[in-house]
Amino acid sequence: MVRLGYKSLALLSLLLVAVSGCDTGSGDAAGTGVEIKPPAASDQVVCTPFNGGDPSLPYNGLAANLYYLSDDQPRYSNIGDVLANAHKADVTLFLNRLDTPTRPFDQGFVTQAGSTVMNQNGNTLYEYFAIHSESFLKLREGDAEGDYQLALLADDGAILQINDAGTFRKFVDDDGTHPTKMSCATEPLHMDRTTLLPIKVDYYQGPRFHIALTMIWRPWNAATANDPLCNQSGNSTFWDSTTTPSTPTGYAALQSRGWKALNTENYRLPASMNSNPCAQTTEITLTNIRIVNVTQTSATFQWDTNVASDSTVIVTPSGGSPAATFDGTPVVSHSVTVNTLTSNTFYSFYVTSAAGGSSASNAPSTFRTLR
Repeated sequence: MVRLGYKSLALLSLLLVAVSGCDTGSGDAAGTGVEIKPPAASDQVVCTPFNGGDPSLPYNGLAANLYYLSDDQPRYSNIGDVLANAHKADVTLFLNRLDTPTRPFDQGFVTQAGSTVMNQNGNTLYEYFAIHSESFLKLREGDAEGDYQLALLADDGAILQINDAGTFRKFVDDDGTHPTKMSCATEPLHMDRTTLLPIKVDYYQGPRFHIALTMIWRPWNAATANDPLCNQSGNSTFWDSTTTPSTPTGYAALQSRGWKALNTENYRLPASMNSNPCAQTTEITLTNIRIVNVTQTSATFQWDTNVASDSTVIVTPSGGSPAATFDGTPVVSHSVTVNTLTSNTFYSFYVTSAAGGSSASNAPSTFRTLR
């Protein structure tokens, strides 16, 4: 087994763009109109400031800009005023997901390099700040196609915007200075396997010390769309923040009524992201590579990996151009059939698997199709 070199990765990237579908679309084409580029320096990257731990997926999650009010500025009570007047911090935030229950927040934002983000007065930034985050919303494996109801639980304010018709519009409004409050969408959002929906989530934190920011959804049901906890608020209404971790109170009732937090894989980073600089990579090894069921026009390639990963087979006829066959389903036992071969022809081939920001391939081998 050898690691993919630069040229092999470049070739594979071009091939995957041709076969992997809409998940590689352009953010501008999708209508975001905003580009968030990850800074290169580790002291300008903040990883999962609220959830803890590093993101494990290189292309999933949300990217965000951080803003703060200096001590001499008014204490605004809505997101729009905060974002219009605040100072932009020279960092980019990367969040796995929006799933932060009501809890204390006083440690501030710590970069990959270990430095703490300060306000203009040299104090740790943990109150009077705002976050503008962007992502694409999508179904993950196992999610059912259909209509969904979305909701935000936030302390203080949060607003969800979506772009489902060429322009962004407010979809859930949980704005204002308040303890954890639940605001619910009053219309369904249709999601299918091809949906890759640009979203923006703006959040602001007023006075210390509690924070909460969770986005949840459930299958849409017009008869129950007005959940008993919609528009309810309180520091202990949804979670008991005096425990570590916070203990669900009303949130447990929401779960019993079908609500659940969106998973990391429901968020696809903006297309301007090359990959998440916070993502941890997993070394992939390939074993038991073999060809079975060779015919005049097809062959099946099988192999195993130590972690669940995607599957690509690249075949090249003697004197011809390479062609890729791709399966994006993460598995540890791989089987890919290529049905576009020519009889009595020599081919070289190699297989590739990728996951968690890492990829690996075998050394090229040859085979010949039947006469």
